[in-house]
Amino acid sequence: MTRSRLRRSATVAAVLSVLAAALGALALAAAPSSTTGGASAVTTSSATVSGTVVPGGVATTYTVEYGTTTAYSTATDPVSAGAGTEPVPVTVDLAGLTAGTTYHYRLVATNADGTTGGADRTFTTTAPPVTAPTATTGSAS
Repeated sequence: MTRSRLRRSATVAAVLSVLAAALGALALAAAPSSTTGGASAVTTSSATVSGTVVPGGVATTYTVEYGTTTAYSTATDPVSAGAGTEPVPVTVDLAGLTAGTTYHYRLVATNADGTTGGADRTFTTTAPPVTAPTATTGSAS
């Protein structure tokens, strides 16, 4: 092989190496995934909801959207799920809920590559306790 061909081969190999490294880095980054889990510790005014977030190799945050319809109307403040590639279990406490009401909720994860909402789930807050009426009979006169 001539020196000219050797230099071109080395240059092509170097370019391919840089491209492979760049493509490898891109393959690691992905939109996050989120799975909405169940609700627990449901009371007349609060509940704890859970789920799983997979950040996709990029700094990712998650929120819980909730409300009385699938329009949700309320979201929790964003919380970091990190930048890993493994599933991250999460729990979020919801407060200030109305007693005896069905709420829709879902876990939503966001990073630079996109936003993914988990499936819609529901729970119903407990109804307030019912107090039986009392009566007092007075004496006859």
